[in-house]
Amino acid sequence: MGGSMTPFDHFEKTREDSPGTKSAPFAALHNALRAVSAITLALAFTGAAFVLALHLPHSKDFLRHLHVNPPAWSLKSAWPLIFIGTSYFTLLLTLPRTRTQRLLGFMVCAAFISWGAEQFVPDPEIVSLIDDIIVFVFVLDLSLMIRGNLKSTATREKARN
Repeated sequence: MGGSMTPFDHFEKTREDSPGTKSAPFAALHNALRAVSAITLALAFTGAAFVLALHLPHSKDFLRHLHVNPPAWSLKSAWPLIFIGTSYFTLLLTLPRTRTQRLLGFMVCAAFISWGAEQFVPDPEIVSLIDDIIVFVFVLDLSLMIRGNLKSTATREKARN
């Protein structure tokens, strides 16, 4: 397989996938959305690295060996999750995709954003429901990807024989 892959490359291409000419306002919006995607991607990665870097030295196992109590504050990985969901959402708005591909992509975006937002929800029952929905979306998305790859592999193997 040559070239770079983007999400949903395993789906069949459609007429919507062919690049068309863009008017100046649409091109400006397209560029702005891609800039938002790049900025929120950087915020997500930086935020996730920051949370991890601050948590590692304060982990209970690490501190127990040093005979130190952990700090009273708690870091949330909510913002990196919200940022990465937002980054992918704005990127999807600029990529040529079928309606099904967009729907699945937006579901994954919503799952990441919900995963981040749930960290601010105090009710454990609501958090549990949100977790179950997020797991369903991730399982659905990955299942469709695996199924598509299994089908394409089987098709290629049949063609060889």
